Amino acid sequence: MRSLASHVALLGFLATLAGACQQAPPPAPETIEKHGSFGSHQFSVRRDGETAVVVFTPVLPPAGEGFVAGAAAATYAAFGAVLRENVVRSTAAEYTVAASNGWNFKLAPVKDASGEIAGARIERQP
Repeated sequence: MRSLASHVALLGFLATLAGACQQAPPPAPETIEKHGSFGSHQFSVRRDGETAVVVFTPVLPPAGEGFVAGAAAATYAAFGAVLRENVVRSTAAEYTVAASNGWNFKLAPVKDASGEIAGARIERQP
């Protein structure tokens, strides 16, 4: 026959196990919204988890280094990461850039009907 102490110990263990099974799921990723500027342009960036969406004002020209500069400023605002200068074009519509902290980012310009760059999608790669 079990002692009272062993029953109390068993009940304590079961209560701990039940509490561990009923813990709340991890919180959803925090949404971050920031504003900034680069050159004569302004941007607003919204980050949800590992992805950020940027809107440029005024829009950027369809060609040139303005997109990478704007995306670099927005990446710093959203993720706190400084992009390195070695930009690699992954596809015709995306760039892959390494950050100084070891992360990699995919930068995808979002163009309006005239071909000008109205924004970007920035995704941190695993």
